[in-house]
Amino acid sequence: MNPYVNLSIKNKVGIIDFYHPKSNSLPEDLLGQLTESIRMAGERDDIQVVILISGGDQRKTGTFRFNPADNRKIIKHLNPQKFK
Repeated sequence: MNPYVNLSIKNKVGIIDFYHPKSNSLPEDLLGQLTESIRMAGERDDIQVVILISGGDQRKTGTFRFNPADNRKIIKHLNPQKFK
């Protein structure tokens, strides 16, 4: 299976599904796509909640370590009015 990042929307829920064969190591370009998908979801009025789903057969738990500058860009695009 090839690496991917997909954003879909259902009932005001943004679902970001992503996959890479090395499930415990996402390359920079895929992390960039994932960051951009989160940013785009934060800008959309038709999304109130975002769920991240790791695709593939192997499920791993862990944390994402985004660049702090990317975190600020993502947070800047989130609309706090959506969560009231």
